[in-house]
Amino acid sequence: MSWAPPLLCEVKVPLPRPILVIDGDSVSRHVLVQTLTTAGLSPVSTSGEAAALEWLAQNRPALILLDLFIPGSDGYSLLRHIRGHIALSDIPVV
Repeated sequence: MSWAPPLLCEVKVPLPRPILVIDGDSVSRHVLVQTLTTAGLSPVSTSGEAAALEWLAQNRPALILLDLFIPGSDGYSLLRHIRGHIALSDIPVV
């Protein structure tokens, strides 16, 4: 019998804020949201820069998962905006 490490671990301590998933591909976005939910986290997803900026204007996530190929922009310009905004600049972006 062989042993393999689990692909996903359950989160023991819940994050106080959601994880923002920004991905232009609906299938990838769905897989990420389902994976994070299964792990016990609270994801919120958007498909593009405008929707992400609108959500970020009212909310502060614990983490941002950012696709570099999003509709209406590239992920780099959104990242520059996040890093240039004082209230958002310390949020980890992957």
